Amino acid sequence: MDFFKLGKGESAIIKILHTSIDTIPLVKVHTVPNRVNGSIYNIPVKCNAVDGKECALCASYPKMEYIRVLTLYDFRDGNTKVFKTTSKALMA
Repeated sequence: MDFFKLGKGESAIIKILHTSIDTIPLVKVHTVPNRVNGSIYNIPVKCNAVDGKECALCASYPKMEYIRVLTLYDFRDGNTKVFKTTSKALMA
């Protein structure tokens, strides 16, 4: 699944595919650096810790946060995408 993103000055018509804030999942993720075309970007990777036992990424990437993952339909290309936001952004 692709991430939804907009460049500077871009706009898009989208449809959020959730019926209420309660249906938007809250996910604990690691912040993992990823190299793309010579540039490094931080990407969220879901933490798979179970019952207090660390996942494979916990030791290497201890920086974690909770995010909400919106699923939306992007009318520009007709694809379903996800948009990462902090949980605080949706509480306002």
